[in-house]
Amino acid sequence: MIPMLLALSTAAHAHAPGLSYGTLTHDDIHLVFAASDAPEGAPDLGLSVDEAPCTLGPWHTEAVAGDGVAWTASVACPPGARTYSARFTADLSPGHRHVVQAGGATAMLHAGADTTTLDVREGVLGVLTRFARLGIEHIVTGYDHLLFLVALLLGARRLKDMLAVVSGFTVAHSITLAASALGWATIPGAVIEPLIALSIALAALENLTDASLRRRLALTFGLGLVHGFGLAGMLTELGLPPGARAEALLAFNGGVEIGQLAVVLAVMPVLTWLHRTEGWRARWVPAASVGLAAVGVIWFAARVI
Repeated sequence: MIPMLLALSTAAHAHAPGLSYGTLTHDDIHLVFAASDAPEGAPDLGLSVDEAPCTLGPWHTEAVAGDGVAWTASVACPPGARTYSARFTADLSPGHRHVVQAGGATAMLHAGADTTTLDVREGVLGVLTRFARLGIEHIVTGYDHLLFLVALLLGARRLKDMLAVVSGFTVAHSITLAASALGWATIPGAVIEPLIALSIALAALENLTDASLRRRLALTFGLGLVHGFGLAGMLTELGLPPGARAEALLAFNGGVEIGQLAVVLAVMPVLTWLHRTEGWRARWVPAASVGLAAVGVIWFAARVI
């Protein structure tokens, strides 16, 4: 199991493609890049309606949260769905992905497929559906959040203990997710991402002790607060829709919980069965916990260096 976890850690970071975000509204366009992967000049972008080009104002750039770069321009388009071409992806790192959202639609573009058609109009149902889907995708594809959940469940001795630690994690990350997304408390991603990796190691190493449930809940809650800031990263960069901020936040958090519940329901029966097998608690839990801790330390080092 340890070699498998180490291989996962290498793949998740050595080959992780760049990721940028775009938000298109009636009046402007907002792009966010990691500082290390941003275009050297103004982004090469195409925007039109039925082949009639839109008018883009001057690009303005600013630093974002200490480790990002934002480009913003005003937009004037004829009525209708807009054809969006992220031509700048061809000039960025290989495998770069660009997530763009407008109205009720979201698309992921890359150098091989850099064009999509979007409608900026969106109702409340569209907001709820889009942000719930983003929440599900965010938790299911977030290797660090998933490994943290596995570390928590691995150390639980009984079903009710598993439910307790997952509930504590849910409450904690919901608090900081809301606080960060609403702008009440922000921590740069350069700080949060290494801490999330370190949280995996801490949760896994806790499995090697004979900690009480109360102590495990306290640790889970504290580390869950850190994960909430990480989960808010996408919302912070995409931005909550001005007319439906509460709805979008609730939908995203609901999507996160749906994705998390799916993982828990898949893992929990297996772990419950394994706890009944001979030698599981004495040999395999420590071995798997050491492997998870190693992954957390490797990811921590990769995100700090």
